[in-house]
Amino acid sequence: MVLAVATIMGALAIAFGMPALRSFLEGGHSPARFVLVIDVLGMALALPLGLMGIAAYRLGRRVVAAEAFPPPGLPALRATAQITGPAARRLGKAAMLMALVLIAAGAAIPFFAHHVATRIAGAG
Repeated sequence: MVLAVATIMGALAIAFGMPALRSFLEGGHSPARFVLVIDVLGMALALPLGLMGIAAYRLGRRVVAAEAFPPPGLPALRATAQITGPAARRLGKAAMLMALVLIAAGAAIPFFAHHVATRIAGAG
């Protein structure tokens, strides 16, 4: 569900941002409009990363709490050997760490995109 929402929101942001970017590149628009378009595209890229990070963190937390991977109630596509004990805790903590990296990357993208866009708009 989270991935579907993130995909739809990203697609909408790109669909509405691309015409504005195309018109800017053809000329006749202010640098502020270019920065706005890049900001929207940066947020469209960041949103799926943040949402996937949240989902991965929740999964890691469930693995650590249950000390089993896959945790109870997680659907599997085929029969899967269950990892339990300290190995499962390590796996859950690794998933939580990966999730925090995804969330941080998702949070950083709009700021860096805005910074680069303002530099490009100022140089143009």
